[in-house]
Amino acid sequence: MSDERTHSRHQLSSALLARLRTAIAAYVSQGGDEDDVSRALREIGEQARGAGVLAEQLVTALKRVYDAVVPPPTLASQDARARRLANLVTICVREYYASLSDAVAAVPPPTVPS
Repeated sequence: MSDERTHSRHQLSSALLARLRTAIAAYVSQGGDEDDVSRALREIGEQARGAGVLAEQLVTALKRVYDAVVPPPTLASQDARARRLANLVTICVREYYASLSDAVAAVPPPTVPS
């Protein structure tokens, strides 16, 4: 039996990968400013979701870009690097789904006929 999700996966465009790279580089250079990276990741997440990219694919891309942008850790910086990546993953997932929860919250509850 084939996995239907495998066949429906879409890839991040090179433009979205470039935006992701820019957002991560800014986050790292600014010492972890969450407001800016949250806004960027929300926009990236909305566009990725609109293009059929799964959250898991976006997180995988984020990790690859992070590894390419952030220099390899020294022994002393390994924990800080891992915490920063974990924080980015959390923000990425939160922002990927944020506009969905905003849309659901905006839908009025169904009316029950009396």
